[in-house]
Amino acid sequence: IRFQQTKSLPREMTRLDSMPLRYLKDEQGTGEFHTRVRETGKTRTWNLKKLRSREDPLVVFTLVSQGVVGAFLALFLGPMFGLDALAAPRFPLAHALILFGLLGLQTFTLALSTMHLGKPQRFYRAFYNLRYSPVSREIAGMAVFFTTFGAYTLLTVFPTLVSWLLPVTVVETVRTAFGWAAVLAGPAMLYFMYRIYRIRARPFWNHWWVATSFYGSMLTLGAFTIGLVYATLLAVQSVSYVGLMAVLSIPVVAGLVLEGMGLIFHARAMQRQSSEGAASHYEQRTTFGKTYWLRNGLLAAGALTVIGLALSGLSGWAGLAGWVVAALLVTGSAIIGRALFYVLV
Repeated sequence: IRFQQTKSLPREMTRLDSMPLRYLKDEQGTGEFHTRVRETGKTRTWNLKKLRSREDPLVVFTLVSQGVVGAFLALFLGPMFGLDALAAPRFPLAHALILFGLLGLQTFTLALSTMHLGKPQRFYRAFYNLRYSPVSREIAGMAVFFTTFGAYTLLTVFPTLVSWLLPVTVVETVRTAFGWAAVLAGPAMLYFMYRIYRIRARPFWNHWWVATSFYGSMLTLGAFTIGLVYATLLAVQSVSYVGLMAVLSIPVVAGLVLEGMGLIFHARAMQRQSSEGAASHYEQRTTFGKTYWLRNGLLAAGALTVIGLALSGLSGWAGLAGWVVAALLVTGSAIIGRALFYVLV
């Protein structure tokens, strides 16, 4: 039996769904069809309701995980860079509450991402393909970070749990070892998280901009989380927090600049393509055009606000209000950007 097509296909075909793509036949060459963006003449709109999707748990999981990793890095490495206010003896109760709060947030997001699976009760199968699957490696990296971070938290807050068994110096060495292990495991886990989205079949994601977005969120959200908590504690005691926030503004600005550069290069790369990535970027500039530029505006406004506050040396409750506004600008940009990241693909 032979199936033979008796009618030739038209030179141009379009999709039946809303994806703005068309397929042009190469009549001068092999006769294959090539993708092109179908300019529909759409105007920029908000479409805020369409930012919600089935991937909302991943929006929360990625942002919170990146923020927790960044916050732990700031809390653990800060005293080594002269930020004595972040040392455990300075605010022991607050230090303990922050550690357990971060651990609780990470636990919540892990449960949320597990429930997002098709069969949550089979979550352990994610470890079966560590050799080839970035998803398996991400989950393994998260398990290592979560375990080492949890052990560091317990040994920091409750050192007496093992002090009866080991000398104090050994307990301190083990605690520090767990801390450094978490410092290494956190960014490594984010790298595996980034590798998940380097999919050739998804050109909008298959760009190094994803890495700048993930590590940028780690730097900005983590530094703001720790900075605002300790700035508030210092302000209550009428102690200046200007030096603390000036140092923490460095990773914040670095993260914002990193993400901004990634967005610029990503937009250029998508506009040069004629694949589904270009169509997704066209949707971003039209269907979500106003929301897209709002995210970009919040990103730029957050960077300028942080730089202005760091250079001005504004202190007291007025300065703290300024830092809260800067944090809201950056957080709003991160949430909108991550929502667009999932709804456009």
